[in-house]
Amino acid sequence: MAPLIAAVSVLSILAGWCGHAAHARQALKAARRDPVTGLPTRAAWTGQAAGILRGRGPHTVALVDLDRFKAVNDTYGHAAGDELPAVAAARMREWTDRVGGGACGRLGGDEFAIITRRVVTEAEAGDLAAALARPALLPGAGSLPAYASVGTAACTGRRGLSAGLAAADAAMYRAKRAGGGCAFAYQGSREPEPAEVPRARTRHHGPRLAADDERLPR
Repeated sequence: MAPLIAAVSVLSILAGWCGHAAHARQALKAARRDPVTGLPTRAAWTGQAAGILRGRGPHTVALVDLDRFKAVNDTYGHAAGDELPAVAAARMREWTDRVGGGACGRLGGDEFAIITRRVVTEAEAGDLAAALARPALLPGAGSLPAYASVGTAACTGRRGLSAGLAAADAAMYRAKRAGGGCAFAYQGSREPEPAEVPRARTRHHGPRLAADDERLPR
């Protein structure tokens, strides 16, 4: 009986370790995926971007900031604050698929990153900003205008991600200072104004989040 008891004990220990390993894998997978948008987190997206950059380039990297995101959270509650980035994430994925694929990620809060498998045109980047500016249907808040600032830059080679992100970040803040839309990082001295994105002018069946809404900061 003793050998049998010992064998059962060993099997029990092994089963415990297998269960622990499976739980650890699930926890790691969850940590690499944003629960609100379903997008990869910063570390996971960086790994995907590095993999894309090993392919033939150049590529385009874009940084997206959801303007007035905190105001939505503070005014309409966390349900609306969760829905807005989820809507934006879906639009980013749709746009990325249209331009040939790539990877989208949520860096944290209202910040997102995209890398494409090829260089996108200015018109295509403007399409992204326009898509993100379309009104969003938020639970309990109705149809609300959305605002985003987008910065894009060319990115080449495995070591080019940091430089591409830095250039896209500078372009994004240039767009933000201009009131939103899309700005591009260029080589040399050319520094165009951010591309204008049409604002929604339709009727909204619910509270309206507008720049002149006295409840919200600009």
